[in-house]
Amino acid sequence: MADFNDFLESLKKGLEELIKKNWKEVKDAAEKDGNAFFDKTKEDLKRWTKLLAQGDLSQDDFEWLVAGKKDLAEMEALKQAGLALVRLERFQNALISLVIDTAFDIFL
Repeated sequence: MADFNDFLESLKKGLEELIKKNWKEVKDAAEKDGNAFFDKTKEDLKRWTKLLAQGDLSQDDFEWLVAGKKDLAEMEALKQAGLALVRLERFQNALISLVIDTAFDIFL
């Protein structure tokens, strides 16, 4: 079974791909904010992915828990880079989707 470090490594690679596709012009800020989100949610994600892998947490519950952390994706660097609110929200949503999809790929 995959471990949490594999999950984090996949998240970082996924973040790089996400930025290449949609946020090249603010690459450094997007990397900084994405990694800050991963750091802030690391302990919760570790606990939740373990429960998900054990079958003690449903996919719906996992999605709900991760989506609840959206506010922690504060996007300070992207705000300073002048990204519009709509694009900030798109980045936040893409980040949440990345976490969920990566967890399902690795732990299920």
